[in-house]
Amino acid sequence: MLDKGANSETFAGVVYIDVEIDAPGVVRHSTGGKIIFGQPDKCPDDRAQFIARSLAATDIPCEMSRDIQKVQWNKLLWNAPFCAISCLTRANMKQIVESEPLINLAVDCMAEVQAAAFTRGIDLPRELFDQAIVFSQGLGEFNSSMLQDLEARKPLEYEAFNGIVVKLLRPTGKPAPINQTSYATLQCLDQGIREEASANQHASA
Repeated sequence: MLDKGANSETFAGVVYIDVEIDAPGVVRHSTGGKIIFGQPDKCPDDRAQFIARSLAATDIPCEMSRDIQKVQWNKLLWNAPFCAISCLTRANMKQIVESEPLINLAVDCMAEVQAAAFTRGIDLPRELFDQAIVFSQGLGEFNSSMLQDLEARKPLEYEAFNGIVVKLLRPTGKPAPINQTSYATLQCLDQGIREEASANQHASA
C-alpha cells in the first residue's frame, strides 16, 4: 500500500476503487475510481504531468498530489483496521460500523497507524479517524478487499497493512498491540491459504 508505482523511490500512487473479479477477465466495478499520484520529493516532473493528462483525457478521476506520502498513510489509516477486522470477524462494513466494540478497536488501531506515520514525519490529525469511520458508514454491506481475498483463498496483504505499523514502532519502543495481533492472526490465515494452494497444485500435477 505504501509503495505503489513503477519506481516507488520517485513515483507513487493511491487508488480509490472498489472492484471484484467475477470471472477470469471479468471485473465488476462497484464504487470509487479516483487515482491520486505524485512524487515523494513533492516536485512533479514531466512524467507526472503526462500521466495526469492521459487520465484526464479518458475521463478517469485523478489528482496529482504534492504530498503523496501523507495520502498513502491516510489510506493506511483505513486499510489497517478495517481490512483486518473484516477478515478476523468475517464482517462487512455495515456490520463493523454498527458494532461499538469493533469501532473502538478500529480507532485504537488507527492511533497506532498515526504513531507509525509520525516516525516518518507524517502528521495524521485526529479528525482523519472520524473521516475514516464516516467513509466506512457509506460503504454499506461492502466487503473489504482483504476479506474478498480471504474468501477467494488468495494471499493476504497483512505485511503492507499491519506489518509496516509494527515494524516502524518496534525500534521506538512504542507498543502496537492491535496491529501486532492482526499481523500474527492474518499471517496464520495466509499461511493456511498458501499451504492449501500448494497442496492443490501438487494434487493436480
